[in-house]
Amino acid sequence: GHGIDTDVFRPGEWQRDRNLLISVGRLSPSKHYELMIEAMSLLTDPAIRLDIVGDVPKPTDAAYRDALLVLIRNKGLENRVRLLAGIPHSETVALYQRTGLFLNLSTTGSLDKAVLEAMACGSLVLTSNDAFVKLLPPESFISDAGPASIAHAIDALLKRSDDSQVRSRETARSLVVREHSLDGLVTKIIKQFQ
Repeated sequence: GHGIDTDVFRPGEWQRDRNLLISVGRLSPSKHYELMIEAMSLLTDPAIRLDIVGDVPKPTDAAYRDALLVLIRNKGLENRVRLLAGIPHSETVALYQRTGLFLNLSTTGSLDKAVLEAMACGSLVLTSNDAFVKLLPPESFISDAGPASIAHAIDALLKRSDDSQVRSRETARSLVVREHSLDGLVTKIIKQFQ
C-alpha cells in the first residue's frame, strides 16, 4: 500500500469540469508531457483543456520546460494547454476533485502516488505506466502511448455516459481505499510486529 489518506483525498462537493484534463508532477522528460500536448493538438473540441502542474526539478530540465512552451505555441494551443507552477501537496486535492480526467504518461514501472491520489478523489485516469495495467480497467490504460492513441483514448473516456463515468470513479476510489489507504498501510505495518 502507498498510504493514501483517503479521508483527505476524496471526492469533492462541486461539479467536475468534464473537459478539464490535468497532469501533476515535476516537469521532467520522463513524464512525457510532449505526448500529451501532441495529443491535445489532435483533439478538435475547443472545450477540452489541459493543465500541466509542476516545477522544474533541476536546472538541466529547464530546457525541457522551454521546449514544451514552444510546442504549445507551435501547435496553436495557448488557449487550451497551460503549464502551471507546482503547488503544495495539500492543494492537489482540489485539482483532482474538479478534473474530468487525470493524465499520467510516466513509464517508471512503479505506482505513481499522484495517480492513486487522483483515483481516491474520484478522477477518471489515463496512464501508460505498466504498474497500473492490472489495477485499472482497459480503457484507463494505454500501452501505445503515441499521440493519436492518447487522443483517441481521451476522447473515448470523455464521451462515456455520466452513469458509466460515475461507476468508473467509484470503482477507482474503492480500489485505492481497499489496497492503498493510510489505514490499510498502518494495519499491515502493525501485523508485521505482532
